[in-house]
Amino acid sequence: MGLLWGSLLLATGIGLLRVKNWSRWSLIVLIGYGLLDGIGRLHDIRSIPLPNAALVLLAMGVGAWLLRYLFKLHVRVAFGASRF
Repeated sequence: MGLLWGSLLLATGIGLLRVKNWSRWSLIVLIGYGLLDGIGRLHDIRSIPLPNAALVLLAMGVGAWLLRYLFKLHVRVAFGASRF
């Protein structure tokens, strides 16, 4: 599983460097998965230490910002997206 996950991340990174639209969508899906995972981790916030909760919230904030950025018009145009 780790090799598959690493291969997906590597392919997405190379695609982003080459400005391929499929890699933008791959990153959107990966960020969405990360946000859902963060929500799952914070489900019972009292059971995790405060520094860990703060890091999860920070990562979720960065993910939300990246999602917003990836859907901006100039980014979509740069990746050659016709819509969305």
